Amino acid sequence: MKEKTSERLINYLLHQSNWQTASVIAQNLQVTDRTIRKCVAEWNNKLDSNVIISSKHGYKLNIIAYQKALEGKNKNNYLPATKKDRVNYIINKLIKMKIKLNVYDLSEELFVSEETIRNDIKEIRKFLNKFDLKVSVKGDNFTIEGEEPDKRKAMRFLVFEESKNPVNLRRSIQAILKEIDINDLQKIITDTLLKHNFIINNYVMENILLHFAVTIQRIYENNIIQDNPRNQSVEKTSEYEITKEITGIIEKDYGINFSNDEIYNLTLPIIGKTTLSNYNTLTLEELKDYVGEPVITMVKSILEQVEKTYFIEMYDKEFVIKLIIHIHNLINRANFSDLSRNPLGEEIKTSYPLIYDISVFISSMIAEKAGIKINDDEISYIALHIGSYIDSKSSNNRIKCVVICPQYYDIHKDILNKLEENFNDSLSITMLVTELNQHIEQIQADLIISTTMITSEKTNHIIVVHPFITDQDIKNIREKIGLIKREQKMENMSRYLKKFFRPELFFRNISVDDKYEIIDFLSDNLVEKGYTNKSFTLEVKEREHMSSTVFNHGVAMPHSMKRNAIRTGISILIQEEPVQWDEKYVSIIVLIAVNKEDSHIFGDILENFINILSEEKNIGILSQSKDYDDFSENLLLLMESQD
Repeated sequence: MKEKTSERLINYLLHQSNWQTASVIAQNLQVTDRTIRKCVAEWNNKLDSNVIISSKHGYKLNIIAYQKALEGKNKNNYLPATKKDRVNYIINKLIKMKIKLNVYDLSEELFVSEETIRNDIKEIRKFLNKFDLKVSVKGDNFTIEGEEPDKRKAMRFLVFEESKNPVNLRRSIQAILKEIDINDLQKIITDTLLKHNFIINNYVMENILLHFAVTIQRIYENNIIQDNPRNQSVEKTSEYEITKEITGIIEKDYGINFSNDEIYNLTLPIIGKTTLSNYNTLTLEELKDYVGEPVITMVKSILEQVEKTYFIEMYDKEFVIKLIIHIHNLINRANFSDLSRNPLGEEIKTSYPLIYDISVFISSMIAEKAGIKINDDEISYIALHIGSYIDSKSSNNRIKCVVICPQYYDIHKDILNKLEENFNDSLSITMLVTELNQHIEQIQADLIISTTMITSEKTNHIIVVHPFITDQDIKNIREKIGLIKREQKMENMSRYLKKFFRPELFFRNISVDDKYEIIDFLSDNLVEKGYTNKSFTLEVKEREHMSSTVFNHGVAMPHSMKRNAIRTGISILIQEEPVQWDEKYVSIIVLIAVNKEDSHIFGDILENFINILSEEKNIGILSQSKDYDDFSENLLLLMESQD
């Protein structure tokens, strides 16, 4: 269901930590500044509170006022503030109440017209269809029809949608549990898992708690799952036995009876979500007893393909074991239960585009080899593993540094120790010069750190420090490192643009209806100009099918997972009138085709573009570019001005 502008405004501000000007918000929501100001006034008047505060810097969500509004939802006098809230309110009421709802009664209760309620019912019908539920309408009365497990699935979805973030989700779960303390329930689950040598992460725990909360609420209301089809293989798992223990403790402590059908359904969200508590002491041989040899062989094969495609080696024992366990659990989740939800999915995709792309590549191979479907949330969980590993091993982004310090006692050693202590992850010291009679001016390095004034023909980046490095020296070095890295990115991007982005690959304002028409147009041009083979179009669509390449703030970057272009090319389309791309609207589309010889720079191209295009103001500037030269110039200027 499509959100109104006022609802989209709240959702947008909820994810912003800084002040946002009306023009930036308007551009993001594809409306006028005047509309934004009107929506702000409507919200504050409707809730009789400054939920959205304003200043000369723009607008910002008042989190405290917002949280109070959320808490007010549990009070009897709560009235939905938006159409989306009203629709969700009616859906929850439909599911919870066994009697029919009346259009006129609801219109009086919610202070809206009967026509509004009837329009809401149309939206409700669309939503419930996704969960195999139906709305039955007879005259002015309507009710819900469907199976109990599907009703619970819809309830859980609404809780996730309404909560927005983990803090609010936990509050919502506690509201459902009522007198049962959420921390006590979590302890029961955690202790039982540990007893069986299993642990789960925090994201999974919130999902399991929600399943238990909804189940307990429905049992209280005498809405019990009965005669539900059961997979006997699930009842043979250790997770089923663990769930029986957990429900047994809850039954003893709170007097809630769980049928075998209820225990079965509570097992499903646990299957594939646990990790061995002693995983960090296991060998690959010992791991076979837990996951089986086929999964281990598959993961090894996938990591070999990652190395060939992205030039990244990932063979660290601890990492491989963690990934094997995760993929084993993922396959179980796909086969036995629902796939995971990840509240950080969109943030991971936008903030770490290369890591996310590697994860899409891995996921596509898992899906093919294991015969399963993998959603965006599961891809994001794989990205967490990949990102953590790459971050721990990252050294190729260190800049090369030469230290010049005349030998006097052991001062040079103290300087090296200080540099190692503060810049181990950003500096690679390639040479120590202690004799000034060497040809210092010919030394090649990104940065020279010296205790004496020198000149160099090879670099402009020289920092003179005290013999005993001070805090100010450390600050100066850190700032210089940042400057050098920005310059290197600028040089690389300038080189990539000149080499791979040409006038024949730049377009403005074409007539298209959807993302696949855009992909067809841009990829057909690449084929026609000799950049790719005809199979490229299908490969781009396959990547798009795995996970949408649309990013926040109006940008999409479609590409193939294969590096088989005849020659590397970057094709760019600007649409002054934004085009819908899945659930978002985009103004700039960047299609990348990469040749095998250029595979190692794909990550640089992707991340450099995303770094620039992750800010709305930059998109506004670039989308106004009149032609190829104008766009290239604007892009380089924006890169140069980045902090």
